[in-house]
Amino acid sequence: MLVSYVGSVFDTGTTQVNGQFFKLEAITTTNVHAQYRFDAGSLLQDTRIRVGARNVFNRQPPLFSSNYGFLGSLHDGVGRFVYLELGTDF
Repeated sequence: MLVSYVGSVFDTGTTQVNGQFFKLEAITTTNVHAQYRFDAGSLLQDTRIRVGARNVFNRQPPLFSSNYGFLGSLHDGVGRFVYLELGTDF
Protein backbone atom coordinates (compact mmCIF):
# COMPACT_ATOMS: atom_id res chain seq x y z
CA MET A 1 0.00 0.00 0.00
CA LEU A 2 1.22 3.48 -0.84
CA VAL A 3 -0.46 6.59 0.51
CA SER A 4 0.64 9.86 -1.09
CA TYR A 5 -0.13 13.25 0.45
CA VAL A 6 0.44 16.60 -1.28
CA GLY A 7 -0.17 19.62 0.90
CA SER A 8 -1.93 22.78 -0.20
CA VAL A 9 -0.12 25.16 -2.57
CA PHE A 10 -0.92 28.50 -4.18
CA ASP A 11 -1.59 28.95 -7.90
CA THR A 12 0.67 31.93 -8.64
CA GLY A 13 -0.33 31.91 -12.33
CA THR A 14 -3.69 33.50 -11.58
CA THR A 15 -4.73 37.04 -10.72
CA GLN A 16 -4.74 37.84 -7.04
CA VAL A 17 -8.12 38.25 -5.38
CA ASN A 18 -8.14 40.39 -2.23
CA GLY A 19 -4.33 40.31 -2.30
CA GLN A 20 -4.09 36.49 -2.29
CA PHE A 21 -3.48 33.83 -4.91
CA PHE A 22 -5.90 30.94 -5.44
CA LYS A 23 -5.17 28.16 -2.92
CA LEU A 24 -5.14 24.55 -4.16
CA GLU A 25 -6.38 22.18 -1.48
CA ALA A 26 -4.31 19.27 -0.17
CA ILE A 27 -4.94 15.84 -1.70
CA THR A 28 -4.26 12.28 -0.55
CA THR A 29 -4.23 9.31 -2.95
CA THR A 30 -3.91 5.59 -2.19
CA ASN A 31 -2.42 2.77 -4.26
CA VAL A 32 -2.72 -0.92 -3.31
CA HIS A 33 -1.67 -4.26 -4.77
CA ALA A 34 -1.53 -7.94 -3.84
CA GLN A 35 0.89 -10.45 -5.35
CA TYR A 36 1.21 -14.22 -5.35
CA ARG A 37 4.29 -16.18 -6.48
CA PHE A 38 3.82 -19.86 -7.30
CA ASP A 39 6.04 -22.33 -5.43
CA ALA A 40 9.02 -24.10 -6.95
CA GLY A 41 8.06 -27.53 -8.24
CA SER A 42 4.57 -26.49 -9.28
CA LEU A 43 3.47 -26.29 -12.90
CA LEU A 44 3.65 -22.48 -12.77
CA GLN A 45 6.89 -22.18 -10.81
CA ASP A 46 8.64 -18.78 -11.01
CA THR A 47 5.35 -17.21 -12.13
CA ARG A 48 3.78 -14.34 -10.25
CA ILE A 49 0.41 -12.67 -10.53
CA ARG A 50 -0.33 -9.20 -9.22
CA VAL A 51 -3.62 -7.32 -9.02
CA GLY A 52 -3.81 -3.73 -7.90
CA ALA A 53 -5.36 -0.33 -8.14
CA ARG A 54 -3.89 3.15 -8.32
CA ASN A 55 -5.83 6.09 -6.92
CA VAL A 56 -8.28 3.69 -5.26
CA PHE A 57 -10.70 6.40 -4.13
CA ASN A 58 -10.66 8.14 -7.55
CA ARG A 59 -9.46 11.49 -6.17
CA GLN A 60 -9.30 14.21 -8.81
CA PRO A 61 -6.48 16.76 -8.65
CA PRO A 62 -7.38 20.30 -7.60
CA LEU A 63 -8.16 22.80 -10.36
CA PHE A 64 -5.12 24.76 -11.61
CA SER A 65 -4.64 27.49 -14.22
CA SER A 66 -2.61 25.45 -16.74
CA ASN A 67 -3.44 23.98 -20.13
CA TYR A 68 -4.18 20.63 -18.46
CA GLY A 69 -6.27 22.03 -15.62
CA PHE A 70 -4.07 20.51 -12.91
CA LEU A 71 -0.53 21.05 -11.61
CA GLY A 72 1.32 18.23 -13.40
CA SER A 73 4.52 18.62 -11.37
CA LEU A 74 2.63 17.70 -8.17
CA HIS A 75 -0.59 15.96 -9.17
CA ASP A 76 -1.62 13.13 -11.47
CA GLY A 77 -4.68 13.55 -13.68
CA VAL A 78 -5.34 9.81 -14.00
CA GLY A 79 -8.34 8.61 -12.03
CA ARG A 80 -8.76 5.14 -10.57
CA PHE A 81 -6.70 2.60 -12.52
CA VAL A 82 -7.12 -1.15 -11.91
CA TYR A 83 -4.56 -3.57 -13.30
CA LEU A 84 -3.62 -7.24 -13.51
CA GLU A 85 -0.03 -8.27 -14.11
CA LEU A 86 1.33 -11.71 -14.93
CA GLY A 87 5.09 -12.32 -15.00
CA THR A 88 7.61 -15.12 -14.99
CA ASP A 89 11.37 -15.67 -14.75
CA PHE A 90 13.24 -17.58 -17.44
